[in-house]
Amino acid sequence: MGDAFSMIQANNLRSCRVDNAFYSCVNEFSNHSAICFEGKHISYQEIANAVDNVAVQLRSEGVVAGDIVAIECGREPMLPVLLLAIIRLDATFHVIAERSPLSYVKTTLQSVPQFHWVYSRNILSEQVFAEHDAKHSALQTEFGDKLLSCVATDFHSQPVSESTELPAEKNAEELPTLYLTATSGSTGSPKLVMGSHLPLQHFVAWYSEQFQFTQQDRFSLLSGIGYDPMLRDILVPLSIGATLYIPSEQHLSSKAGVANWLQEHEINVMHLTPTLAEIVFAPNQCSLPALKLIATGGEALSAQLAKQIVEQANHAQIINCYGATETPQVVVFHQLDTEALRDTQDLASLDSSVIPLGKAAKGTNVVVLNETGKPCATDEVGEICIQSNFLANGYYGASELSDAQFITEANGRYYKTGDAGYFDASGVLHFQGRQDRQVKYRGYRMHLDLIEQEVQKVSGLAHCAVVLKPISEEQALLVCFYVKAPQAQVAESHLRHHLLSELPPYMLPDRFVELDVLPKTQSGKVDRQQLLQHSLESTQSNNQPLNNNAAMGRVMKIWESVLEVPTGQLNPTDNFFEVGGNSLLASRLIASLATEFDKPIAMTELFLYPNVRELSGFLSPQAVQKDTVQRESSAKRANMRSQRLASVRNRRR
Repeated sequence: MGDAFSMIQANNLRSCRVDNAFYSCVNEFSNHSAICFEGKHISYQEIANAVDNVAVQLRSEGVVAGDIVAIECGREPMLPVLLLAIIRLDATFHVIAERSPLSYVKTTLQSVPQFHWVYSRNILSEQVFAEHDAKHSALQTEFGDKLLSCVATDFHSQPVSESTELPAEKNAEELPTLYLTATSGSTGSPKLVMGSHLPLQHFVAWYSEQFQFTQQDRFSLLSGIGYDPMLRDILVPLSIGATLYIPSEQHLSSKAGVANWLQEHEINVMHLTPTLAEIVFAPNQCSLPALKLIATGGEALSAQLAKQIVEQANHAQIINCYGATETPQVVVFHQLDTEALRDTQDLASLDSSVIPLGKAAKGTNVVVLNETGKPCATDEVGEICIQSNFLANGYYGASELSDAQFITEANGRYYKTGDAGYFDASGVLHFQGRQDRQVKYRGYRMHLDLIEQEVQKVSGLAHCAVVLKPISEEQALLVCFYVKAPQAQVAESHLRHHLLSELPPYMLPDRFVELDVLPKTQSGKVDRQQLLQHSLESTQSNNQPLNNNAAMGRVMKIWESVLEVPTGQLNPTDNFFEVGGNSLLASRLIASLATEFDKPIAMTELFLYPNVRELSGFLSPQAVQKDTVQRESSAKRANMRSQRLASVRNRRR
């Protein structure tokens, strides 16, 4: 590691501020590229100037130290600028997860008494709000007095008009909460994890030193917006003078787009989930010889997928990472033996193999405890607990839950992960699933109870149960089993509509299966193990007839192209997400359908109409005409709300 990084690391450790390393880079490498987006390079000095401008704007709107600021921003340069501006003001940021309905955000922020909302102007074109005033009014309607201000900003916000010197340096204990990140917690309701400067600063310093990053490295921003791995993608490169490359949605929307983008820009450091890795490193994709470090996490990494990665990125180190929002970041990692994987010829032996979690990172101690709280023996499965001085502060507004999950003992502070695992004879940690109802699916951690709670709110339902049902060694489906109330009529489309209005799209079940009664255990509880063995055939008939075979043929042709399957292999009732579809391919599918049918299509509509039969019915000329009227009506209602609520726009700044 060069002298420049050693200086940055030492300076950052003294101050305990996570942004101090960035400002050291501004001083040392002011003209070096900090961010590259859509072919344009932005220097460290330009980023620092934009941070100053936004900090002034936020302060003029009343943001002061300790305030909570919700950030709504896409995958663009404004995202790191907003983070750094809020950190600069000693405020607390909360990044809104992509495509989260306002009702879900409201539930997430229910424990927060008041907050500011700042967003990038670039998102207005993607939403129903054509103007800032309409968006402000909609937020005011949803959040009322809790909303202190609504601030629109962009990279060219007002020039600096007053000093924005950093607050006086403080000890780690004196610094305010750095960020709030939503997680399901252990109760089924969204909880906000309180992250602080020191743990994140410790991770950035350790990670950079462990893998010998330099100012010449090129990092990629591929993590989901609104989740803590995003902070790793952004802060590590900007703390060492390296360059952060941000892909456009166009690159993310095609199967080969990400791989081609990585190759074009010679990215050499990337963090991604195994789900995304399956796309980037799919067979017959381009090779990526520039990659030197690939870090996977968020889901189990199969040995077969690891071999695919090795074959297309033959110069890269591959590490499997483990951590939680509460830890935060990476606390356990396993460096794969790439040579052994490359030389493996017996592919059958890899089918059921899962890469282990590995061993503890610096500053972390991992223990596996049995039901009595004692350490487990070798190969004995128990709960994985993380002991460290760099854990999150707990859950915002939930002290009892914090006390239950974060345990302080004589030898330190522990976080009880709820994950089951064991140590082998070599001291390597292996993952064995969850001990509670949390699951990792589609690259996200979610609590099944939260989905059940929302399903149960649908009128006409008597009971429901949501399970993650394995259908192969590497694939699972999120399934909702439900029982209707006597004489009730409940359409699957209605269930989908309701859930998409209340939860992020990634929490929508793949299948809805109607039952006469839910199976029960002897103690009277829902027998979820029996549900895992249940057929996925629903007793409810498909109530959306297909009246347009021509439309179905056009839709089917696009599906076959996007999924890259031979003609005739797909069934009109196949669920897109069960036959190889994912969020990236969904974006590509939506773009192709919008062009073919000359009609704007939202991601939520693909979840509502997930097969060719239903989607072609939605896209038929009659449906297009009806949808146009509904959209125009919605726009008129939004404008009326804007006019009615104009009087509340000038609340406390």
